[in-house]
Amino acid sequence: MLKAHPGIADAASQQRPLLPPPHLPETLWQIALGELKQQMTKATFNAWLVDSRVIPGASSPAFLVVVVRNQYAYEWLTYRLQPVVVRTLTGMVGYEVEVCFIPRVRTMRRSCDNEPTRRPSTRISLPIR
Repeated sequence: MLKAHPGIADAASQQRPLLPPPHLPETLWQIALGELKQQMTKATFNAWLVDSRVIPGASSPAFLVVVVRNQYAYEWLTYRLQPVVVRTLTGMVGYEVEVCFIPRVRTMRRSCDNEPTRRPSTRISLPIR
């Protein structure tokens, strides 16, 4: 197993001061979003992290549950960007922070007459022979 050179870890911690404890999950996430916005392209940040938020009751300073806009954002963040997010959070606070992403669930809107909204049926006319 490779170990990081001691000077590298020291240099990383000297770049920005650690956040003072206690760390509120909402505060951690908002500050992390600012850091991540600087690390990523605008398109990547806007596609996957915009409108994300922490669920305070399900989160702690060492474990964040983050709701993201849709299933695609969930998959991208979970399988591709999670190491970047964890590294950013850990660098901010000085201890490992785990992140669990979940997709936002959309509810079906009801129409004015309290009937569920339905997709119009599609009818295909076939020639009769």
